[in-house]
Amino acid sequence: MPPKSNSEPRLKQTSHPILYEINTRVLINELSTQTGKEITLDKIPDSLIDEWAALGFDAVWLMGVWTVGKLGVQIAREHQGLRKEYKRALPDFADDDVIGSPYAVHAYTVSRSLGGTKALQALRKRLEMKGIGLVLDFVCNHTARDHEWVSAHPEYYINGRDGEENEKPDYYFRTKTKKGERTIAFGRDPYFPGWTDTAQLNPRHPEARKVMIETLQKIATLCDGVRCDMAMLILDEVFQKTWGEQSNPVDCEPAQGEFWKPAIEAVRTEHPNLLFIAEAYWNLEWPLQQLGFNYTYDKTLYERLLREGASSVYDHLKAEIIYQKHSVRFVENHDEPRIAQILPNDAWQYAAATVASTVPGMLLLHEGQLEGRKVKVPVQLGRRPAEERRQPLGWRTRAPAPGEDADGRRQPAAARRTLERPRRRNPARTRRCPARIRRLRHDHQPRPLVPRPHLHPYPGGRRRVAMELLRRQLPRVRRRQEEAPRRGRRQAEADSLQADHALR
Repeated sequence: MPPKSNSEPRLKQTSHPILYEINTRVLINELSTQTGKEITLDKIPDSLIDEWAALGFDAVWLMGVWTVGKLGVQIAREHQGLRKEYKRALPDFADDDVIGSPYAVHAYTVSRSLGGTKALQALRKRLEMKGIGLVLDFVCNHTARDHEWVSAHPEYYINGRDGEENEKPDYYFRTKTKKGERTIAFGRDPYFPGWTDTAQLNPRHPEARKVMIETLQKIATLCDGVRCDMAMLILDEVFQKTWGEQSNPVDCEPAQGEFWKPAIEAVRTEHPNLLFIAEAYWNLEWPLQQLGFNYTYDKTLYERLLREGASSVYDHLKAEIIYQKHSVRFVENHDEPRIAQILPNDAWQYAAATVASTVPGMLLLHEGQLEGRKVKVPVQLGRRPAEERRQPLGWRTRAPAPGEDADGRRQPAAARRTLERPRRRNPARTRRCPARIRRLRHDHQPRPLVPRPHLHPYPGGRRRVAMELLRRQLPRVRRRQEEAPRRGRRQAEADSLQADHALR
C-alpha cells in the first residue's frame, strides 16, 4: 500500500513510473452529475484519490485543464466531419456537449469551469499527500486562433501571402490583428491539412521562442511533469521541411539551433526535478531524448503489439537499455482506439498489457482502460456514453467455479478436493508450458492489475512469462484481423484517421 503521506511523489523515486491519463473535463462533468452540485478540481472526492493511490499510480496526467476560447468551441460544433464522430461516440449528443479541443489553447490558465488555478493547486497538494505526482500539457506547435498572441504579435506565427487563405482554405485563415489583417497558417503536421481551430507558432522567431519558454516556466510551477504535445513537430529539421522559407521571420534573423535544448535547460534551472514527456513519432524519439526529454512515446511498440508478431516485438525490445528506460509504453491513450474494442478478448488484452507493463520505461494507462471501456470519445466532447463498468483487466468477472471463494480465490487443497475431481496431467504439456506460466494464464487465478518489474509475481522470470503470453495470443489477433472484411475495415480506419486529424 502507498504511504498515507509523502513529501515527494513516487514519480521522482522510481525508474518505472505509472502515469494515469484522465480526461479532466469529462471527469468533472460526471462527478457534478452524480453529486447534483458543481464539482471543481479541489472538490474531487478523497475516495477517488485513494483509489488512484491504491492502484499504484505514480502520477496522474490531467488532460484538458487549460482555457479553451469561444472560437474553438464554435469551430468544433460546426465541423461536419467531427459531428459524425460525435454521433458515433455519443448518439444523443447536443451542441452543449461540444466544449472545444483542449489542444486549441486560448490561454495557459486553468479553466474557470474546473475551479481555476487555486483549485488545481489544492488538488496537487492532496495528490502529493498520497505520493502521486501531477502532469500537465504544453502544446508547443500551435495555439488557438483567438489566443492573445495572434492579435498582438502575429509575427510569432507562420504568415502566408495575402489571398492564400482562398487558394488553400485547409491551410490558412484570414484574421484581424493590431498590426492589420494577416493571413496565418493553421497548426498542422506535414502529412495532413491543418487543425482549423489553431494557429501555427514559429519557434524560429526569437521573441516567439522566448515567450514559449516563459509559458513552460509558468506551467512548471503548477506540476511535477509536462507532457509536450507533438514535440517532434518543432524539431528544426522537421519544421523547416514542413514550412520551408515561411519559417524565416520577416522582421528579424531566425533563432539558431533546436528549441527544446535551451527550453528544457531554462526550466530546469528553477525546477531541476521536472519531468519532460514528449509525444513523438517518426523514429524521432532518440533525438528528443538527447535534447533533454526524460521520456518519449513508444508508438512502435504499440503498433507491433497490436499488428505484428511476437518476433517483431522481441526485436524492438533489443534496443539499447538507455533508450528503453526513457520510453513511454502504452496500449491505449486518447488518440488511439480503445484496446477493448481492438482486442475484445481479455486474454489478448492482458498479453499486450503485460508486455507494455513489464518492460523498462514509463507505463501510460488511459482512464477507462482498466474497466474495459470500448468507446473512443473525441477530445472535443465534455460527456461520454455510459458503459458497463467491469472489474479491472486481469481479474475475474464470472461466478465462482468449484474450488473458489466468492472473490475468485482458490481454496486450500483440502477444501478443493471435495468440490472438484483431480485432473490428470499431460507430461507433454507440462514440458511445453511451465507450471508458473499455466498458473498465470489460468482463469481461476487472480492476476496482478499492473505488473511491474519490481512487483511481478514471478521475479526473475517476468520476461519469459510476458513473451510466452505474447507468443501464444498475438498470432490469433493477427489472424482475426486478416480474416475481417478488408474493404470495410480499411475504409473505417481511413474515416477514423481523417476525423482524428481534422481537429485536435
